[in-house]
Formats: sequence, C-alpha cells, structure tokens
Amino acid sequence: MKKGIRLIMTVLFGVLLLGGCGTAEQVDPIEESRGSQPQEKQTQDGESAESSSNDQQEEQKDNEEQMDQSEEKSNEKKLTYRIEGELYEETAFLRKSDNQNFSMYIYDKYELEAEEPRKDVVISKEDGNVFMRIEVLPTDVDLSKVEADIPMRAKAVSDEYFHNETALMSDFLEGSVWYKAYTEKFAVSVILVKSKEQPIILTIHTPREKEVLPPFIVMAETIK
Repeated sequence: MKKGIRLIMTVLFGVLLLGGCGTAEQVDPIEESRGSQPQEKQTQDGESAESSSNDQQEEQKDNEEQMDQSEEKSNEKKLTYRIEGELYEETAFLRKSDNQNFSMYIYDKYELEAEEPRKDVVISKEDGNVFMRIEVLPTDVDLSKVEADIPMRAKAVSDEYFHNETALMSDFLEGSVWYKAYTEKFAVSVILVKSKEQPIILTIHTPREKEVLPPFIVMAETIK
C-alpha cells in the first residue's frame, strides 16, 4: 500500500515539475509588447525631432526671404515731379555715397559718383553734360559767408547770371539761395539749401535748350 502511494506521489511530482518548466518557457504577449515599446518610442522621437528641425529650417528660410523682400522694398521709392504741369512718377533706388556721409534715392537713368573730396555728382547715364553736383557742408559752417559766395560761383560760369526766386517752389527749397548762369550751350544753377539738419550746395548742369531741373530737385530732397 505504501509503495502504491509513493508511486502515485512520484508521478504527480513529475507532472507538476514538467508543467512548471513549460510555464517558464512561455512568453507573455503583454511583456513582449512592452519590450518593443522603447525602440518604437525612440524611432517616433527621432522622426519628431527631424520634423521639428525641418520646420525650423523652413521657418528661418521664410523669415530670411521676408527680410530680403522688406529690405529690397525699403531700397526703392516712387518719386514724382512735374514738368510744365504734367506729372511724372518713377522708381528711385537708394544709393550711399562712398565719398561723403549721406545717402539718397536716385532714378535708374542716373548714377551717383564721387567727383573729388567733399563733392559727388548725380550724372545722367545717357548724357554726361546733365548732372547735379552735391556738396555736403559741415553743420557748423558760417552760412552767411557761403551765401555770399553763391552769386560769385554763378558769375564764374558766365556774366549772364541772375538771382532765381525759390518762393513756393517746394518746402525743401524754402529759404534757399539760388542763382542761375547761362553760357551759349549750358544752363547752370547754383543753390544753397540752408537746411538746419544739413546745409548743402547743389550745382545743376543741363543743356540750355533742355533745362529740366525737377528730377534733380526731387532726388536732392531725399538726401539724408
């Protein structure tokens, strides 16, 4: 009897032992799923970081393009003038003098060039006899002495010179001193612009038969 009981217990113990081994070898589907999550999350994080970087690059590119467009737009300005009652509007472009401390807007058919120390010229690309000389004076200059010199400059061009009235021409020319001189071929205007911010002497040289001054005056108004 005892032998029979021992045999039964031995068989049961063996069965339990084999069942335990089988359980240990099984893989829990939930644990397997959990085990794959860190790698999947790492991949998603990598893709998210790459996408974010691309978005930042695109945003930076858009900002740079907007800044370029804004800067390009600020370097252009529509300037208008009248000749014999007819209104003209043209695009002018910002130019900076390398010779004197100023910048100004200039029509495309003209260019800004250094002539000599403290003197620049805005000259026609088509006709070298059409130009405006610009002399920027020191802010502490004695304007009374400069004013007395203006008619002498006109007289040096020709004995045919006279004072030109500037009243009501423009705010820019208010209080200015303007003399004109004529030679057989050319007309020369010498103008002292007595601006409180920056006094300037303008000398405008054009053919006598085609004395077109408004474009030069309008460009000169933009000198800063």
